[in-house]
Parts: sequence; C-alpha cells; structure tokens
Amino acid sequence: MDSLTEVYQCEIKPEWVDYNSHLNDAYYALVFSLAGEALYDALGLGEQWRQQQNRTIFTLDARTRYLREVHLGAKLTIKAQLLASDSRRMHFLLYMYADDGKVLRATSEQVVVCIDPTVTRAAAFDTDAQQRISDLLQQHLHAAKPATVGRPLGL
Repeated sequence: MDSLTEVYQCEIKPEWVDYNSHLNDAYYALVFSLAGEALYDALGLGEQWRQQQNRTIFTLDARTRYLREVHLGAKLTIKAQLLASDSRRMHFLLYMYADDGKVLRATSEQVVVCIDPTVTRAAAFDTDAQQRISDLLQQHLHAAKPATVGRPLGL
C-alpha cells in the first residue's frame, strides 16, 4: 500500500458521532467525498481546472465498506488507488485508516465522470488531464487490488 497516494487527513468531530458512539455512516460519506475532492486537486482537476476547461466531475457510483469502527477523536488518513480510467471516467478506491495508519477502517469504491456543465453530458478530460490521470494510474498498477472491487451488492 506504500505506492498509494495520501490525499486527505481529518479528525472525527463530536457532531459526527452517532448513538453507537462511532462515526455515523453519513459522515463516512462526507469524509470520502472530501477525500475525492482532494484526489481531484492532486490530479490538477480542482476549481481552477473546472473554470479553465469548463468541465466538472460527477460521481456515477460509490460503494462504502465499513470494516472497523471509528470513534470520536480518531485521526483519519485517506489514501487513494486509481484502478482504471478512460477519456471520460475514473474508477478509484479510497482507503480510510485511523490513528496509527495500520488498520484499515473503511473503503469507498467510486466511479466518476467528466461532465460538460453547459449541456450536463459526459465529456472527455482535456489531454493534459488525461496524461496526469494516466501517470497516476501507472503508479498504482502494481498495488494489490482488493477482491471486493467491482463485487455486486447482495446478501
């Protein structure tokens, strides 16, 4: 996992904790959303890119796996693994670690698409963005991919 990209850190706030005394599922979504934004920033796909290219990013699918509880005051580190990409989409996995960074607490598998907001339709990333995405994908190709990636949801 050393080849993954650290994209986000935060500490669990009191208002994020539920009646079970751990991180509420809605706040897992918030943390993973903020980490996704940080990944886009790391790829040069942040606010400046959105304005210059007249593009944005929409989430098409997201799946959270809750592996271990996270409690009040925990310091979270989120790492990203780009799994695949094409001219319009990215498929990535976000890993949530708490405190010592050794125990995986949750993952969020996501597929996002580049959008032309003037027509709200999929559009290609610009050439430079596609190259940055490709470069990161190359860095992550040798990292182990969890067996759960792409697995359908069911009982």
